[in-house]
Amino acid sequence: YQRRVHGEETGFHGRLLQALFASMFESLVVNILNRYLGPYVVGLNSEQLRVAVWQGNVELEGLSLRRDALRGLNLPIDIKAGFIGKLVMNIPWSALKSKSVNLEIHDLFILLGPSLLGEFDANAEEEYLQRVKADRLLALEAQELR
Repeated sequence: YQRRVHGEETGFHGRLLQALFASMFESLVVNILNRYLGPYVVGLNSEQLRVAVWQGNVELEGLSLRRDALRGLNLPIDIKAGFIGKLVMNIPWSALKSKSVNLEIHDLFILLGPSLLGEFDANAEEEYLQRVKADRLLALEAQELR
């Protein structure tokens, strides 16, 4: 049994469509966040995500920082361990071109140490180079689409 209330479907099919839309939206948000936050956090997934779709609120909890997150700054320090308790984004969907996206970081813990010239991890270096290449390809693809 279905009925419409103010143009919205109710009943089983309406709830099913809403759940499907929410799941698809969460997956899209995770993919976008992975693109922009991936160089800084490890293993971003939908279990860490809370989305209030229409309000534009996105919350991520329990994020681990990548050990090489500060590498691009060319500082003589390394992240030994890092954790973000909660990351909150407010996205103004109706005014994306005129309003900014706000980002709040709660409970940020970082253990830093000096970079040691003798330390070299071939796997980490290869991972980093692959990410740099992937980022360059994404940027080139974005330019071609314009």
